[in-house]
Amino acid sequence: MEKIKVIIRKTLSTLQALPYAWKASPAWLLALTGVLVIQGLIGPAMSVIAGRTVGALSGTDGNILVLTVCWAVILTLDCGSYPLMYLFSSQLNERMTLYMHRVIMGKGLELKRMDLLEDPGLYDRLSTILKEAGSRPVNYIVLYTYILRGVISLLSYAVILWRVSWWIPLLVIASGVPITKSLERMRQDSWIAQRENQSDLRFVEYLTSLPLDRRSAVDVKLYHVDRLLGDAFDEHAARYSAVLRGIRVASLVRVVPGLLLGIAGYTLSLFGILRLPAGIAVTVTGGAVLVQSFVSMRATVDGIVQNLSFLGEKAYFFRDVNEFMALREDWDDTVPAADTAPGGEGPIGIELRHVWFRYPGGDDYVLRDVNLRVEPGQTLVVCGRNGAGKSTMIGIISGLFLPERGEVLINGRPLTADNIDAVRDRMAVMLQHPGIYGFPVEQNVSMRTPGESDRCRVERSLTFAFGDDPHPDAGCRLLKEYGGTELSGVRTSVSLWHGWRTRTRPASCSTSRPPR
Repeated sequence: MEKIKVIIRKTLSTLQALPYAWKASPAWLLALTGVLVIQGLIGPAMSVIAGRTVGALSGTDGNILVLTVCWAVILTLDCGSYPLMYLFSSQLNERMTLYMHRVIMGKGLELKRMDLLEDPGLYDRLSTILKEAGSRPVNYIVLYTYILRGVISLLSYAVILWRVSWWIPLLVIASGVPITKSLERMRQDSWIAQRENQSDLRFVEYLTSLPLDRRSAVDVKLYHVDRLLGDAFDEHAARYSAVLRGIRVASLVRVVPGLLLGIAGYTLSLFGILRLPAGIAVTVTGGAVLVQSFVSMRATVDGIVQNLSFLGEKAYFFRDVNEFMALREDWDDTVPAADTAPGGEGPIGIELRHVWFRYPGGDDYVLRDVNLRVEPGQTLVVCGRNGAGKSTMIGIISGLFLPERGEVLINGRPLTADNIDAVRDRMAVMLQHPGIYGFPVEQNVSMRTPGESDRCRVERSLTFAFGDDPHPDAGCRLLKEYGGTELSGVRTSVSLWHGWRTRTRPASCSTSRPPR
C-alpha cells in the first residue's frame, strides 16, 4: 500500500507542472501538442512504408509510384514539423519561465511576515526554487515534448505488433517499467541529497562571492584571507561532494536488478517475433515491418524511460513550488474583523504585553516577557547593546514577526492579517541597513509607481536633504550594476526620511503614505 501511495504521489507531482504550462500560454501548449502528435505518428508510418518498400524492391509487394508519393508526404511532415516544434516550444518555454518567476514573486509579496523566511529548512528550499526557476520549467517542456511524442509512437508500434501477437507489445512496454523505476529512484536520491545538503553548497557559494563583492573584497585584499577562504571552500566542497557521491554510487548498485530484468524482457520479445509461425510473417514485407517495429518500439520505450526518469526529478521542483504556494501564515484568526482596525488618524499607540520571542530554529529567547506601552505622540528611545533585541522588537511591532507568547496591540487592537497593511500605512520603519533598489530615485523614496502626488513630495524631500547643494535628479537610476549610480548610503536615506517628516507639506501633495 505504501509503495502505491509513493507512485501516486510521484505521478501527481509530475502532473502538477501541466497547470503551470496551461496558465502560462494555453494556445502555445495546444499548438505544441498538435505537432507532437503528428511527429509521434511519423515513426510508425515510416516503419510500414519501409516494409512496403522492401517488398517492392524484392518484387513481391508494393507500387513504386505510390510508395514514392507516400515517402514524399512523410518526409515533408517530418522535416516541416521540426521548425514548428522549435517555434512552439521556444514560445512556451519563454512564457512558462516568465510565468513561474511571476508566481514565485507574487507569493513572496503575499507573505506579510519574515519569520517563515528565517526558517533554515524553508530558506534552503526557497533558494533551490529561485535558482532553478529559470531552468526547470524549460527542461520540463523539453521532456514533455519527448515523452508525448514517444507515447504516440509507442502506441502506434504496439498496434502493429498487436496484430500478430498480443503479448509481444505488452512485454516490450513492461520491460521498460523496472528500468524507469530504477533510474527515477536514482535521480530522486540525488535530488533529495542536493536539497538536504544545501547548507554546505550555500556556504561554498558565499565563499565564492566574497572576493567579488564590493563590501567584502576590500578586507579580502587587505588582510590576505585567501588561505582562510580556500581552506574553508575545500572543506565544505569536499563534504558536499562526498555525500552526493556516496548516494549516487549506492543508487547505481540498486538499478542493476531493474536493468537486467528489462534486458531479459526485450530479449524474450525479440525471440517471440523470430519464432512466429511462418503463416504470420510469410512475406518479406511482413517480416521487415515486424522487425522494424520491434526495434523502433524498443528504442522508443528506452527514450521514454530516460525522459520519465528526468521528468520525475523535474517534478520535484514543481512539488516544492506548490508547497511554497500553499504556505500560510498563522495569524490569530480568532479575533473578529470588526475588532482589528487600528482606528483613528494621526499618531498611533503601541503596547506589548508579556511578549516572548525566539527565531525559528533558535534555542534562546531574544525577548523575554517584554512589556511596553507608548502613548500616541509620545517619543521613546530604547538603548541597548548589540544583540539585545532592539531590532527584533521593532520587527514585532511592525508585524514582521509574531511573538511566541504575548500580545502586540496597536491603538488597543491586536495585529492580524486583516489590519497589518492598514497599520503599516501609518508606520515608517528605518532599519540600520536600508535597502536601495535598482529603480530611479523617485521610486526609491516613495516606493510607489511614479505619480504626480508622490513626485511633489519626493522633490521636497530631495531639496531638504541636499539644501543648496546639487541633488540627484528624481529620475536618476540607482545601483551601479544596473547601469545607475549610487547615493551616499545610509546618511542620504536618513536625510530623505527626515526631510519628508519635518518639512511642511504643500496642500497639493498626497499624504496617504510616507515615503521610505
